[in-house]
Amino acid sequence: MTSALKYPLLVFLLSVVLFTGYANASDPFEKNYAPISNQNVPKGLTEAINEVFKSNQANISTKYQKEFKTLQKINLEYLMSSIDSSDFYFDTIINPYFQNIFSSIIKSNPAIQSLGLRLFVSRSTIPNAYAMGNGILVFNIGMLRYMENESQIAFVICHEIAHNTELHVFKRLESTLDKLYSKSTQEELKRLKRTEFNTFTQAEQLYKNLKFDIREHGREHESEADSLGLILLSKTDYSIEGSLRTFKILDSTDYEKYRDSIELDQFFSFESYPFKSRWIQENSFILMEDKRSKESIDSMKTHPDCSIRYEKIKNIIERDKMAKGRLYVQDSALFHQLVQIADFEGISNEYKSKNLSRSLYFTLQLLKKYPENKFLQSYLIKNFELLVSGLENYKLSDYLYSPSPYHKGDYKKLNLFLNNIRFSEATKILAELNNKYQL
Repeated sequence: MTSALKYPLLVFLLSVVLFTGYANASDPFEKNYAPISNQNVPKGLTEAINEVFKSNQANISTKYQKEFKTLQKINLEYLMSSIDSSDFYFDTIINPYFQNIFSSIIKSNPAIQSLGLRLFVSRSTIPNAYAMGNGILVFNIGMLRYMENESQIAFVICHEIAHNTELHVFKRLESTLDKLYSKSTQEELKRLKRTEFNTFTQAEQLYKNLKFDIREHGREHESEADSLGLILLSKTDYSIEGSLRTFKILDSTDYEKYRDSIELDQFFSFESYPFKSRWIQENSFILMEDKRSKESIDSMKTHPDCSIRYEKIKNIIERDKMAKGRLYVQDSALFHQLVQIADFEGISNEYKSKNLSRSLYFTLQLLKKYPENKFLQSYLIKNFELLVSGLENYKLSDYLYSPSPYHKGDYKKLNLFLNNIRFSEATKILAELNNKYQL
C-alpha cells in the first residue's frame, strides 16, 4: 500500500481539518459530529487481494486440501463482501493513520517486506483485531476506543502479523480437523448415535472436550504471537514498555469503556409523560445466578489469559533490556482525536447494522457527556424510530439482544427497557424526543 509516511504534510493537514471549525470550543465534539464516509476503494485493490490469496495456496495443508481451500474461499468472499458493503474504512482520516503505523512496522522489519501483507480497518465495534491467515490483517474500530497511545496500536498490529507469519490460522484449523477426524472422536460419535438415553448431555460433554483441546492450541499461538510481535515492535521506533499496558486494556474490553451510570429516567422521563418503573423490571429469567467458574468466564472473554501473557512479555522485556522507544510517532493530539471519533463511529456503524441495543447504548453514554451534540440527539431519535418500527412490524427481536443473566449494569437495564416497552409507549416517547430536540 502507498505509505502516507512519505507525505508528512498530509498528516499535518488532516490534524488541521479535524480541529478546524472547533477552535473556540473546549471540546471539538461538544456541538456536533459528522460520520466518516468512505472515499472510493483504491484502484486495483480487488486484483491485488486475489493475488495474495493465490500466493498463499502454498500454505495449504496436503492433509486437508479440500477443507483449507474451502476456508480460503470463505475468507475471500467475506473480504470482498466487506469491501463492497463499505465495512472497511477507505477514508482520508482513520485509514491513513493506521497505514502509517503499518508501513513503519513493515519498513523496520525487512524479513516481512516480501509477504504482501495488507491491513484493513473495520467498522466493527467489537474490540478486536485478527489475521485471516493469508496476508490480510484486520483492526476493528472498536479496539481503537480502548487504546491509550499509538505504540499500543503498533503492538496489536505486530501481534497479528506474527499470527500470519507463523501460519497460526492454518495450524489451528489443522489441529481442529486432526481432533475431529481422530479415531477416538469418530468412535465416540458412532457410540452417541447408538445411545438411546442422555444423548444431548453426552454430546455436549464431547463438544466441551474438543473445544478445550482446541483452545489450548489457541493459547499457545497467542503466546507465540506475543513474543514474535514484541520482536517486530522492538525494531521500530515505538515504545516497548508502552506495549505492556495493552494486555491490561485487552483484559478490560469485555466491559464497556464508560462505567458511569446512564440513568434512563433522565433521558426518557417528560413532564407530560413520566418514566415508568415497569420498563426496567426484571423477571425470574434475568435473576438467574451466574454459576460459571472463573476459568470458564476467562475462556469466554474476547481476549483470555491476559494476566499470564502480561507476565511473560514483561519478563522478556526485563531480561533482554529492550529499549523504551516512543509512545507516539505521529501527532499525539491526532491519536486522541481519533479515539473520540471511534466512539462516535460506533453509534452510526451499529445503527447501520440495525443493532438497536448497542447503537442506543453508545448514544446514551456519549449524550450524557455531550448533551448539546446534534449528532447524538439525532441518533437518539433515529434509534427510537427503529424501536417503534420494530414494535409495529413485530421485528424488534431482530434489532435487540434479549436480556440474559450475564448482562450487567446499564446495558442490562437498557435491554430490559427495550424489551418491556410497548408500542404505544415508545410512540409517545418518540414524540416527546422530537418535541424536545426540534431537529
